[in-house]
Amino acid sequence: MLNLRGQFACILASAFLAAIPAARKAAGGEPGESVHADVQAGPYMLAPAPDGVTVCWLSGKECVGRVRWQAEAAAAWLEAKEARAARFHAIRIKGLSPDAEHRIEAFSGDAPAGALAYRSPPGPGAETAAGMSFFVYGDSQARPTEHALIAGGLLAEAQRLQQFTFVLHLGDFASKATSSEAEWIRQFFGPAGDLLRRLPILPVRGNHEGDGEMYRRFFPEPSPPPELPGGCDYRFDYGPARFLVLDRYAPGGTREARLKWAGEALAAPGARWRFGAVHPPPYSNGAHGSDLDYRGCIEPTLVAGRVHAVFSGHEHNYERTRPTYGITYLVSGGAGGSLGGPRRKTPEWLLRFEKTRHFLTVTVTADKAVVRALRPVGGQGPAFEEFDSFEIPADCGWPPAGSIVGSGDGFVRWPGIAAMVAAIGMTAVLVVLVVRRAVRRRPTIRDSSRKAQAVSASQPLDPSSHL
Repeated sequence: MLNLRGQFACILASAFLAAIPAARKAAGGEPGESVHADVQAGPYMLAPAPDGVTVCWLSGKECVGRVRWQAEAAAAWLEAKEARAARFHAIRIKGLSPDAEHRIEAFSGDAPAGALAYRSPPGPGAETAAGMSFFVYGDSQARPTEHALIAGGLLAEAQRLQQFTFVLHLGDFASKATSSEAEWIRQFFGPAGDLLRRLPILPVRGNHEGDGEMYRRFFPEPSPPPELPGGCDYRFDYGPARFLVLDRYAPGGTREARLKWAGEALAAPGARWRFGAVHPPPYSNGAHGSDLDYRGCIEPTLVAGRVHAVFSGHEHNYERTRPTYGITYLVSGGAGGSLGGPRRKTPEWLLRFEKTRHFLTVTVTADKAVVRALRPVGGQGPAFEEFDSFEIPADCGWPPAGSIVGSGDGFVRWPGIAAMVAAIGMTAVLVVLVVRRAVRRRPTIRDSSRKAQAVSASQPLDPSSHL
């Protein structure tokens, strides 16, 4: 007889399987059927807001893009059009009503580019009795098949919950910092096509995004604040929740400006819930370990800003910490990269570690946030099962502002360079010391000759040595 956990897994799996066909229909049909042959990537949605959303796609050749949209139960279609021809299209739809369904159609010239469905968020700070759910995953990168499995399960879960909000992607969209347009399409936009035609995406810049050129091309919005040049940070509000997306790979020498912006963004009124997102985890027991320099820099600001949870990728696993200064740190990097296990020693702050493909759902209500981690049954799917679940209270008992002292610069373009330079420097110093010591201890030719004469004078000749 199945235990309660097994029964729940079976029920959840059945719900996922039943939801998949409906999810595909809501996204515009079967995979690829609503996308025109000339479309290379998309269409997908960025920067969701109560009154609008940005629709993006990449055409095979230059053309004038246009979109039209229709509100739920409305007869009229409205339209927006680009001023000039381009391959990459980004058109902002404006004037939408909050908390409403909209059908959107994109066109490359006169050719259909794809259909989307968009549920606009409620007004700023608005809450509903059922709460609001959003979805999280990261590190989709090199394995399109595994990524497609996770993206499909996430879309089915959104359909099951009837929560068409957004997905927070924690970075590393493609396998290399120098990944081409074709690799981005094959590894990210292709496998996530159905998902992105139904849920807008909030991107986080990862180390595999390199200098950020391809990242900025595909994700021109949300725009970073003008006072933070060169980075990809932004603030995003959705209903009662605020999200602070941080760029770990922003230019060096910008620490003070970025900390000031982050503190002000968290302190601004209008958000009951506050979440952070940064690619490398401040706390991790995976292969890369904790990003100690960045943690020392940003953690006091997060604590003072009363952040409830911070989401990271980079490590290809699932991790959950105990509340640390009131904040729960989560790693969700299991969508496509090579899975990695834990280090030998388990730190006291680590509460859960799983080497598994997965995604997260986060549901916020007036008094708590419920986080659920879901993975493919048997590692293969298509059904998913819950393997971790916990609650975050609205009041996390954060220590007083100023009680946590920061350290480290925390803002360098390539965080590994500083460590590499330090290691090379230490190695050079050790080599010099060893060589100097060896030179001092090595006897000279004259010293060796004298020592040999002294030994032969003190020892009688052994006739047998000449035999």
